[in-house]
Amino acid sequence: DSNKILALPPSATGLRGIISSQTLATCRDLRVKKGVKLVLVTGARTSTLLNRLPYLPKADAYCTEAGGRIFYPTNIDYSDLTYTPLEYSGAIADDLKPFGLREDRTWRERMELGGAGTEGYAGNEVSSNRCDESDDVEECLIDYESTEGFPFVEDEVPITQRQGNLWDYANQLVEKEGFVLDSKSYSTAFRVNKKHQTNHKFDALLSGDIAHPEAIGKSTNLGCIDFYPASSGKGNCCRYIANELGFNLATESVCICDDDNDIEMALACSHSYIPSLSSESMVDTLRKNQSKFTQTFGPDISSTAATEVALNLIYSMTERA
Repeated sequence: DSNKILALPPSATGLRGIISSQTLATCRDLRVKKGVKLVLVTGARTSTLLNRLPYLPKADAYCTEAGGRIFYPTNIDYSDLTYTPLEYSGAIADDLKPFGLREDRTWRERMELGGAGTEGYAGNEVSSNRCDESDDVEECLIDYESTEGFPFVEDEVPITQRQGNLWDYANQLVEKEGFVLDSKSYSTAFRVNKKHQTNHKFDALLSGDIAHPEAIGKSTNLGCIDFYPASSGKGNCCRYIANELGFNLATESVCICDDDNDIEMALACSHSYIPSLSSESMVDTLRKNQSKFTQTFGPDISSTAATEVALNLIYSMTERA
């Protein structure tokens, strides 16, 4: 069978994902043959994306931390770190070319001002963001002349020393409510994992009985609760990227999704494809908005096969356009 299944490197919490070579090839064809802009949006911390990047489809943008950070691929001549795609069945030479990443400085500043501050980026920088020939100088994150020896080895700043209302709320949850938080490798978000708690208050936090400020956004992912600036979130992130890439999210974009933290994004797109259902809130959203969703899994179709069905439907849609 030429459609091999690739196991992704584990996340920081040990979770592993899988992807098929057919998924990689179809994503490539959508971009190269059909001119589709592909954006990968994840709730995972940035370090997880970077570890998995060689296994993932090449994209026009990558978003981590539920939309808190946005990166674009760039020529390796203008990047301090290089990512080399893993060879897969059906790959062509261009698929395997190394590439670098640069961070969207405008979006980053929006997150900083929205409550994430600047301290959380220490130890979590992806590149110095040296300018390439298409960038204005102000888009560089760090001055080109000071990038020798990058990446710099920095310690992460503990949340008690981070500035911004996101971290004020995080410290409140720790000090007043007794929660254990996961902020490792997060710059614009933090996570509350039910398995880590001893205070028996997780359900109250989930239901909203323990309130969060209006300036803070909230969603669940893989049974955990993520908090981030209200200006972040996958929906806001996708609206911004669609505008940057010259598309109307509501009329010219589709998405593939499955969990609670995808709902805002799914409803913002013109249509969404569901290869699996990971939360009751998504089940409820699908039931209330049936015309907005196409379910691609069934009794004999699941996992990577359901994702392939979704991608093939999208490809067929471009054939009719």
